[in-house]
Amino acid sequence: MTDPKTLRGDDFFDAPADEPIRSKEFLEKCDRRVEVFAKAFEEFRDRLYARVRAKQGGGHASGLHLNTAILRYAVERYFTDIDFERKRHRCGLLNGYRQAAYTLKWLIRLRPIQISLRHPDFLTANEDFALHAAITMLGVKPEALRSNWAYLAYALRHGTLDETLLMALAATLNPELAKGAK
Repeated sequence: MTDPKTLRGDDFFDAPADEPIRSKEFLEKCDRRVEVFAKAFEEFRDRLYARVRAKQGGGHASGLHLNTAILRYAVERYFTDIDFERKRHRCGLLNGYRQAAYTLKWLIRLRPIQISLRHPDFLTANEDFALHAAITMLGVKPEALRSNWAYLAYALRHGTLDETLLMALAATLNPELAKGAK
């Protein structure tokens, strides 16, 4: 399973708040985050394919592709938002639930998973992956949300994405983080 600290990318916060966007260091951070998300996607895809094969009674499952160009743009937008928040609030570190909220926001908005095969289990692949990445950042195991997973994926797909909604969702998943929210 992917390490939550790797997904959160705490190394970003070691840089000064006025670090110029698109600097060499910024692009290197984006590259590292894209690699982490690509690995997380492979784990996510393999579990989804296993679930589909189990439903079909065996056989081959395929049809999901990670568009790394879109993923890279989502990562750049994530870091840009985080940098803006740091400057606006004059703080060095945003707590985990805000980081998870921005992860949800950009992965859902830009939808880096491309679906080439119509299958009911693939319809919410982008929402499922974004939710999986965000809860992993918070240290919550996906199994803990199994009973509400379909509802959450539906809400993320059809709901209005705003920062307040996403932070409320993330805080609901890990109430301890909400206590220290800024």
